[in-house]
Amino acid sequence: MKLRNVCLLGLLLAAPVQADFFKDLADTIEKTAKRTVKDVASDMTEDLIRAMAVDYQVEQTRSGDEVLEDYRAETGTRPLETIVSSYQCWMTPSGSARPGQEVVIRSVVEIIPGRRGRRVQVEERLSIWDNVDPDTMLTEMTKPLGRSASDGGELRGEFKFTLPEGMPQGVYPVRTEVLLDGEEVGDRRFELQLVMHDDGSITITPATLLALR
Repeated sequence: MKLRNVCLLGLLLAAPVQADFFKDLADTIEKTAKRTVKDVASDMTEDLIRAMAVDYQVEQTRSGDEVLEDYRAETGTRPLETIVSSYQCWMTPSGSARPGQEVVIRSVVEIIPGRRGRRVQVEERLSIWDNVDPDTMLTEMTKPLGRSASDGGELRGEFKFTLPEGMPQGVYPVRTEVLLDGEEVGDRRFELQLVMHDDGSITITPATLLALR
Protein backbone atom coordinates (compact mmCIF):
# COMPACT_ATOMS: atom_id res chain seq x y z
CA MET A 1 0.00 0.00 0.00
CA LYS A 2 2.77 2.37 0.94
CA LEU A 3 4.64 1.52 -2.26
CA ARG A 4 1.55 2.30 -4.37
CA ASN A 5 1.12 5.64 -2.63
CA VAL A 6 4.77 6.51 -3.24
CA CYS A 7 4.43 5.70 -6.97
CA LEU A 8 1.24 7.75 -7.21
CA LEU A 9 2.96 10.67 -5.48
CA GLY A 10 5.87 10.39 -7.92
CA LEU A 11 3.55 10.51 -10.91
CA LEU A 12 1.78 13.56 -9.52
CA LEU A 13 5.06 15.34 -8.96
CA ALA A 14 6.32 14.45 -12.44
CA ALA A 15 3.13 15.59 -14.21
CA PRO A 16 3.96 19.35 -14.21
CA VAL A 17 7.46 18.61 -15.49
CA GLN A 18 6.08 16.47 -18.31
CA ALA A 19 3.49 19.14 -19.15
CA ASP A 20 6.20 21.80 -19.38
CA PHE A 21 8.33 19.48 -21.51
CA PHE A 22 5.55 18.82 -24.03
CA LYS A 23 4.61 22.53 -24.08
CA ASP A 24 8.21 23.48 -24.85
CA LEU A 25 8.36 20.77 -27.49
CA ALA A 26 5.16 22.05 -29.13
CA ASP A 27 6.45 25.64 -29.07
CA THR A 28 9.74 24.54 -30.66
CA ILE A 29 7.93 22.63 -33.42
CA GLU A 30 5.66 25.63 -34.10
CA LYS A 31 8.57 28.08 -34.26
CA THR A 32 10.53 25.75 -36.53
CA ALA A 33 7.55 25.40 -38.85
CA LYS A 34 7.11 29.18 -39.00
CA ARG A 35 10.81 29.68 -39.78
CA THR A 36 10.63 27.01 -42.47
CA VAL A 37 7.63 28.65 -44.15
CA LYS A 38 9.30 32.05 -43.89
CA ASP A 39 12.56 30.72 -45.37
CA VAL A 40 10.71 29.02 -48.24
CA ALA A 41 8.78 32.22 -49.03
CA SER A 42 11.98 34.28 -48.88
CA ASP A 43 13.80 31.85 -51.17
CA MET A 44 10.89 31.91 -53.64
CA THR A 45 10.85 35.71 -53.69
CA GLU A 46 14.61 35.83 -54.14
CA ASP A 47 14.42 33.40 -57.07
CA LEU A 48 11.66 35.43 -58.73
CA ILE A 49 13.52 38.72 -58.36
CA ARG A 50 16.86 37.32 -59.49
CA ALA A 51 15.26 35.81 -62.59
CA MET A 52 13.64 39.16 -63.40
CA ALA A 53 15.25 40.96 -66.34
CA VAL A 54 16.36 44.53 -65.61
CA ASP A 55 17.10 46.83 -68.53
CA TYR A 56 19.23 49.96 -68.26
CA GLN A 57 19.62 52.84 -70.67
CA VAL A 58 21.44 56.16 -70.44
CA GLU A 59 21.67 59.27 -72.59
CA GLN A 60 23.47 62.57 -72.30
CA THR A 61 21.20 65.61 -72.47
CA ARG A 62 23.69 68.40 -71.69
CA SER A 63 27.42 68.75 -72.25
CA GLY A 64 30.11 69.25 -69.63
CA ASP A 65 30.63 72.85 -70.80
CA GLU A 66 26.92 73.62 -70.37
CA VAL A 67 26.65 72.34 -66.81
CA LEU A 68 30.02 73.94 -65.93
CA GLU A 69 28.76 77.31 -67.14
CA ASP A 70 25.70 77.05 -64.87
CA TYR A 71 27.84 75.85 -61.96
CA ARG A 72 30.23 78.80 -62.35
CA ALA A 73 27.29 81.20 -62.51
CA GLU A 74 25.99 79.85 -59.19
CA THR A 75 29.27 79.36 -57.30
CA GLY A 76 31.77 81.60 -59.09
CA THR A 77 34.32 78.80 -59.30
CA ARG A 78 35.15 75.39 -60.77
CA PRO A 79 35.92 72.32 -58.63
CA LEU A 80 39.46 70.95 -58.61
CA GLU A 81 38.20 67.39 -59.07
CA THR A 82 35.16 66.16 -60.98
CA ILE A 83 32.06 66.05 -58.77
CA VAL A 84 28.43 64.93 -58.91
CA SER A 85 26.52 68.11 -58.10
CA SER A 86 22.97 66.78 -58.42
CA TYR A 87 21.21 63.40 -58.40
CA GLN A 88 17.44 63.24 -58.90
CA CYS A 89 15.43 60.03 -59.17
CA TRP A 90 11.80 58.94 -59.31
CA MET A 91 9.82 55.74 -59.82
CA THR A 92 6.62 54.99 -61.72
CA PRO A 93 3.84 53.82 -61.72
CA SER A 94 2.14 55.22 -58.65
CA GLY A 95 -1.32 53.69 -59.09
CA SER A 96 -2.75 50.21 -59.66
CA ALA A 97 -1.07 47.67 -61.91
CA ARG A 98 -1.41 44.03 -62.85
CA PRO A 99 1.40 41.49 -62.59
CA GLY A 100 3.53 41.88 -65.68
CA GLN A 101 3.40 45.67 -65.74
CA GLU A 102 6.68 47.50 -66.21
CA VAL A 103 8.23 49.55 -63.41
CA VAL A 104 10.54 52.39 -64.46
CA ILE A 105 13.08 54.23 -62.31
CA ARG A 106 14.40 57.36 -63.99
CA SER A 107 17.31 59.49 -62.84
CA VAL A 108 19.07 62.72 -63.77
CA VAL A 109 22.75 63.03 -62.83
CA GLU A 110 24.68 66.30 -63.14
CA ILE A 111 28.47 65.96 -63.28
CA ILE A 112 30.80 68.97 -63.06
CA PRO A 113 34.20 68.40 -64.70
CA GLY A 114 37.18 69.27 -62.48
CA ARG A 115 40.11 71.56 -63.31
CA ARG A 116 42.59 68.68 -63.21
CA GLY A 117 40.79 66.91 -66.03
CA ARG A 118 41.40 63.48 -64.48
CA ARG A 119 39.41 60.61 -65.99
CA VAL A 120 36.77 59.26 -63.61
CA GLN A 121 34.20 56.48 -63.66
CA VAL A 122 30.57 57.31 -62.87
CA GLU A 123 28.09 54.48 -62.30
CA GLU A 124 24.53 53.99 -61.17
CA ARG A 125 23.43 51.07 -58.99
CA LEU A 126 20.00 49.53 -58.36
CA SER A 127 19.26 47.19 -55.45
CA ILE A 128 15.99 45.55 -54.35
CA TRP A 129 15.55 44.24 -50.79
CA ASP A 130 13.37 41.60 -49.18
CA ASN A 131 9.82 42.49 -48.09
CA VAL A 132 10.14 40.45 -44.86
CA ASP A 133 13.78 41.05 -43.93
CA PRO A 134 14.83 44.52 -45.16
CA ASP A 135 18.48 43.64 -44.45
CA THR A 136 18.42 40.89 -47.10
CA MET A 137 19.28 42.05 -50.61
CA LEU A 138 17.38 40.20 -53.33
CA THR A 139 19.24 41.57 -56.35
CA GLU A 140 21.71 44.26 -57.33
CA MET A 141 23.11 45.64 -60.57
CA THR A 142 25.61 48.40 -61.35
CA LYS A 143 25.83 50.11 -64.74
CA PRO A 144 28.25 52.75 -66.07
CA LEU A 145 26.80 56.12 -67.05
CA GLY A 146 28.89 56.01 -70.23
CA ARG A 147 32.37 57.10 -71.24
CA SER A 148 31.27 60.70 -71.72
CA ALA A 149 30.39 60.92 -68.00
CA SER A 150 34.06 61.56 -67.24
CA ASP A 151 33.85 64.79 -69.26
CA GLY A 152 30.89 66.00 -67.21
CA GLY A 153 27.39 66.94 -68.28
CA GLU A 154 23.79 66.01 -67.55
CA LEU A 155 22.97 62.33 -68.01
CA ARG A 156 19.63 60.58 -67.76
CA GLY A 157 19.51 56.95 -66.66
CA GLU A 158 16.59 54.56 -66.73
CA PHE A 159 16.12 51.17 -65.04
CA LYS A 160 13.21 49.07 -66.33
CA PHE A 161 11.87 45.80 -64.95
CA THR A 162 8.61 43.85 -65.06
CA LEU A 163 7.10 42.54 -61.83
CA PRO A 164 7.08 38.71 -62.02
CA GLU A 165 3.99 36.57 -61.60
CA GLY A 166 3.75 35.04 -58.12
CA MET A 167 5.65 37.82 -56.38
CA PRO A 168 4.36 37.99 -52.76
CA GLN A 169 2.63 41.15 -51.64
CA GLY A 170 4.41 43.42 -49.19
CA VAL A 171 6.74 46.41 -49.05
CA TYR A 172 10.01 46.01 -50.96
CA PRO A 173 12.75 48.56 -50.21
CA VAL A 174 14.39 49.79 -53.42
CA ARG A 175 17.59 51.82 -53.53
CA THR A 176 19.49 53.58 -56.28
CA GLU A 177 22.99 55.01 -55.90
CA VAL A 178 25.37 57.06 -58.01
CA LEU A 179 29.04 56.10 -57.67
CA LEU A 180 32.11 58.19 -58.46
CA ASP A 181 35.21 56.01 -58.84
CA GLY A 182 33.45 53.30 -56.83
CA GLU A 183 32.43 55.58 -53.96
CA GLU A 184 28.78 56.40 -53.28
CA VAL A 185 28.14 60.13 -53.66
CA GLY A 186 24.34 60.12 -53.73
CA ASP A 187 21.42 57.75 -53.19
CA ARG A 188 17.66 57.51 -53.40
CA ARG A 189 15.42 55.15 -51.42
CA PHE A 190 11.95 53.97 -52.36
CA GLU A 191 9.33 51.66 -50.90
CA LEU A 192 7.66 49.54 -53.56
CA GLN A 193 4.42 48.38 -51.97
CA LEU A 194 2.56 45.49 -53.64
CA VAL A 195 -0.99 44.76 -52.49
CA MET A 196 -2.96 41.97 -54.17
CA HIS A 197 -6.62 42.64 -55.01
CA ASP A 198 -9.43 40.17 -55.64
CA ASP A 199 -9.28 40.81 -59.38
CA GLY A 200 -5.61 39.79 -59.49
CA SER A 201 -4.27 43.33 -59.80
CA ILE A 202 -1.71 44.85 -57.48
CA THR A 203 -1.37 48.35 -56.12
CA ILE A 204 2.11 49.81 -56.38
CA THR A 205 2.71 52.75 -54.08
CA PRO A 206 6.26 54.07 -54.28
CA ALA A 207 7.42 56.44 -51.53
CA THR A 208 10.69 58.27 -51.94
CA LEU A 209 13.35 59.42 -49.45
CA LEU A 210 15.78 61.81 -51.11
CA ALA A 211 19.38 62.31 -50.09
CA LEU A 212 22.53 63.58 -51.78
CA ARG A 213 25.96 63.52 -50.22
